[in-house]
Amino acid sequence: MPDFEKFDELQKKVNERYYRKRGRKIYSDFKTFGSSDKIAHANAIDFFSWLNENYDGSEICVYDFGIGNGLFSKFFLEKLHSLDGKREYVKGLNYFLCDISEELLQKAGKEMGKYGVDVILCDANGGLDFLGGASYIRSNEMYDDLPARIFVRNAEGICEVLMNEEMKRKYVPADIDKQLERFLMKMPSDYEIPINFSAKKHLKECVRNLKKNGYLDIFDYGFSSAHEMIQMPCDIWNNAIVREFNSQLTIDVNFIHLAQGFNASISPQKEYAEKVLGEKLHYVEMDQLYYFNNKQVQKNLKSMEKFGYPNDFLESGIREIDDYKHLRVWKK
Repeated sequence: MPDFEKFDELQKKVNERYYRKRGRKIYSDFKTFGSSDKIAHANAIDFFSWLNENYDGSEICVYDFGIGNGLFSKFFLEKLHSLDGKREYVKGLNYFLCDISEELLQKAGKEMGKYGVDVILCDANGGLDFLGGASYIRSNEMYDDLPARIFVRNAEGICEVLMNEEMKRKYVPADIDKQLERFLMKMPSDYEIPINFSAKKHLKECVRNLKKNGYLDIFDYGFSSAHEMIQMPCDIWNNAIVREFNSQLTIDVNFIHLAQGFNASISPQKEYAEKVLGEKLHYVEMDQLYYFNNKQVQKNLKSMEKFGYPNDFLESGIREIDDYKHLRVWKK
């Protein structure tokens, strides 16, 4: 049986092997909201409003982490340019695509060349010295991929969850500081709790490098309250927080812990997009994940039926549930 390891060590090892093997094909292995334009359009509208209030004529730097297939960035830039009809802001915009894959960066850079984007080859787990004076930082479904550790509070105290490549578990006494201990003591007993240390480190560096009044948006799947956790029996919860996509390992983002210590707000991702766009949206899972408005649902009903959706989807009263969150952090 493979050796048990802390989950961050296992995740890093398994995912490095996965990336070497799959290359650009990774984006056919799992579904992402990066291919849906709604969130990116909402981001562009928000950022345009921010510019209206905060632009002082200086350089505008936007950093986009974990670009995926590039659509999340493309939709944002298209919308921002359409809003800025007189090109008052975009002429001073420096937009940086940041990713660990040189191949993806080169492809995205060519496809978005008309917007004057720059590319930065970087590892989100490493140094972020290139950041500085950022007006806005955004990322989509990257934090679930960054190494995290898992803990559980049970009758024996607080334990760390070790895991092997067969996804077997082993509990050992946890060696943690008092601050994390106090946090875990507030969590439901017997529920395994991911702590996204690498994501939090990345977040701290991003916030440190923001301009005054600058902000960042993080989108990912995860949970934002203990109440959400206990809606699911702990055995089901414990088997759901780690997700495997064709041998890649990701883990739910603990937004409760991630947001601690920041000037932050957390909301459901769909709720955020609905509020900014001013329209009702529907969660739809097909070849990718989408938020459709009523008009788009009607237009795509035939395609949706192939994925098991009823032809009276809008009238059916189906309860749409997704666990994707939006974290916004402002520079204090």
